[in-house]
Amino acid sequence: VRPTTHMDAPLAILEVVEVAADGSRTPLCIELAQPRPHERGGWACLISVDGYDRYTKDITGEDSMQTICLALRFVRLHLELALARGSRLLDDEGADFPFHAYFERVVDEKPTA
Repeated sequence: VRPTTHMDAPLAILEVVEVAADGSRTPLCIELAQPRPHERGGWACLISVDGYDRYTKDITGEDSMQTICLALRFVRLHLELALARGSRLLDDEGADFPFHAYFERVVDEKPTA
């Protein structure tokens, strides 16, 4: 875990604003770094969620694809928690952030008879 610094060449960046139920606004800048081999085996992807946390974190997986998938799951969790608190997420134009355009809807799977 390292203090947040904006990454030199991030793989992906997402900027949104969380608007809490009380009207307070928190700008969020989420950055994912290019996956790289991890010193303990597998792969790692550095992630920064500036606005929530002042530290970057390594998300690790067995290969680079799994690492990216897990990093995106981490991003989704942060955004879902904001929505669960009753906050709104706004895009850079001030419109509601299109959450489901980025993350699929989770559907309860029920076995069919």
